[in-house]
Amino acid sequence: MNTSTVKGVQPSGTWQPGDGSTLYKFEYHMEDGTILTAFHKNQEPVAASGEEVEYEVTKQSQRGKSGKVRKPGSFTPQANGSGFSQGKSNSDEIGRQWAINAAMTWVTNISPDPSKDGLRQVAATARLLIEMRDDMDGFIDKYKNVDTNDLPF
Repeated sequence: MNTSTVKGVQPSGTWQPGDGSTLYKFEYHMEDGTILTAFHKNQEPVAASGEEVEYEVTKQSQRGKSGKVRKPGSFTPQANGSGFSQGKSNSDEIGRQWAINAAMTWVTNISPDPSKDGLRQVAATARLLIEMRDDMDGFIDKYKNVDTNDLPF
């Protein structure tokens, strides 16, 4: 997600998706140089020139960038990258699910006999992946002199 101030915004037509609704197309010019096309359910843009917005580029083609534009604080990005949702984010739970899945894959792929590795190995690997995700530089500094064949799990 990016934050910028709207330099200019102009309506650029409508679009009717297959569900019969009408979406209003706007072209946003940001002070950071981004030009973004966004579709809204309302006939008015979400922000006027001079207002700060948060935006996400969801598609880029020869015709330009398209995505989502909202006022700051009015949404949280979904961890799966599918767009924006209202309300509280459950990124901790999603992060744990990601770490466990990645740890299971890692342990299975590096083990000479995956049937001998247990949940303790997967959990310890997941914990390390979360630590690495949250503080990559600190993780590197912490484990730079550690023999990776002698980790505590």
